Amino acid sequence: MKLPAVKKPDEIVEMLFRAASKVQAGGRDPLSKMKARSIRKLHAISDRADREFSSYVTGFPSFEKSKFEWEIADILVGADRLKISIARVHVAKNRIVTVTNRIAREIAKSGTVQRIHALRDSAYGRVASIISEAAPDIELLADASVKLREVPELQEGDSVVIAGFPNVGKSMLISRLSNARTRVEAYPFTTTRLIVGHRMIGWRKVQFVDCPGLTERALETRNAYERKALLAIRHLAQLLVYVIDPSGSCGYGVEEQIQLRDSIIREFDMPRHVTVYSKADLKKAEGLSVSSLTGEGMEELLKVVDRQLAAFPGQTGS
Repeated sequence: MKLPAVKKPDEIVEMLFRAASKVQAGGRDPLSKMKARSIRKLHAISDRADREFSSYVTGFPSFEKSKFEWEIADILVGADRLKISIARVHVAKNRIVTVTNRIAREIAKSGTVQRIHALRDSAYGRVASIISEAAPDIELLADASVKLREVPELQEGDSVVIAGFPNVGKSMLISRLSNARTRVEAYPFTTTRLIVGHRMIGWRKVQFVDCPGLTERALETRNAYERKALLAIRHLAQLLVYVIDPSGSCGYGVEEQIQLRDSIIREFDMPRHVTVYSKADLKKAEGLSVSSLTGEGMEELLKVVDRQLAAFPGQTGS
């Protein structure tokens, strides 16, 4: 997701006061000069706070409940907490604008330099206090911004989700099938986030989504990684490519891999699915067998994907 870079609360305070420090103003006498400069300083703080906080408030998606963005945000940071913090930051922005504008009007009516100094200092104190009160919400937005950036930009249209147990070869497969570049390691749960690649198959641009590995408990005791995978299957899969490792090198037997496949198909009522047997260079299996290492079976798999997408145009997981 494209999200705003949220500053730390103390960085925001420093930024606002730095903007104020750059303000200059003239006047007929020391009083009018001080008055004009102080008013402009408060307006600079108000304008900068308005822009900064507004970019946070409008920079996050709307997070409609039961949509993919809402559910992935709920896994990573807690969608309801995030929406509350966005609203509170919006309130903080309005409070800063209100306070600085009100005190600027009071300064405009002031008759002494001492009074102007006191009002300006009180405005600075109130601004710092408001940001301090909003600090937990600002920090939550900063954390959410970092975590949600791992969620890739997703396109409408033809979408293929690649799923299966950990270490069955999904990441190498998506690297073969698309322009996705993944780092592959020799241990379970290598993929902890959704990885997206694209490829033209005939006239259609196909989006391939590689999921974190699932286990036999995925539908009951869902850890954060598995929940991401299940969300992708539910919301993004126009076609599910389920990968089975027949070689046993993944640490799971073929039978339990098939049982999980069948459970997922029943759970999500998915008629659009293809079973692929990976690591054909280690062990051949009956059915559609491929090797991401040698490229064996890839052209046949692409033909199957094309036929399946043509048979179910424009449909996605429920």
